Amino acid sequence: MQPPHVTGYSTTPFEISPGVNDTAPLVPQKPVTINATANDWGNIVPTGNSSYQSYTNQTFITQSKPGADLTDVVVDSASKGNIPSWTFTDLTENHDIETIGNPAPGQVHVFFTASQRYGEKPLTVAFSSEQSFGSPTSWYWQFGDGCTNTTQNPIHTYESPGTYTVSLRASNGKTGGYSAWNNYITVTDG
Repeated sequence: MQPPHVTGYSTTPFEISPGVNDTAPLVPQKPVTINATANDWGNIVPTGNSSYQSYTNQTFITQSKPGADLTDVVVDSASKGNIPSWTFTDLTENHDIETIGNPAPGQVHVFFTASQRYGEKPLTVAFSSEQSFGSPTSWYWQFGDGCTNTTQNPIHTYESPGTYTVSLRASNGKTGGYSAWNNYITVTDG
């Protein structure tokens, strides 16, 4: 008996000969791309722009970062609310997914900047923690050269050449936060 001549692709089994079905028909395997992102307060796993095999499933874990609340998960421009995960099933087209979080009210999140980060000794640097969230009321700076400060926006002078890590702890009496920048300040000999 001559098998039938079949061309093209099928997503469902088809009859090869009377009473014999092909249970694994040919299906085009085009890659499907999912772009998974998060704002500054959200987190998603896996993250990034990744390709997946078509007709498979892919699950994403959605959550907030520590000290934040997950407020929404947006799938292909549609809000899905505060959900812990999302699964794309039987992938045949590209998708986008984003987690959106916001800082938890009252939680301290520490951010700081420096007026300059590179220069000759003596290098005077003005630091600012104005970008911090959660209304901190106390600060503890470590400048990496053995000196510390407890003001919100200190000015510090580096006397010796080197590369310095700067850190800041801040609190509001209820919660606290911490931020550090490795090799943040570089002082040259001139």
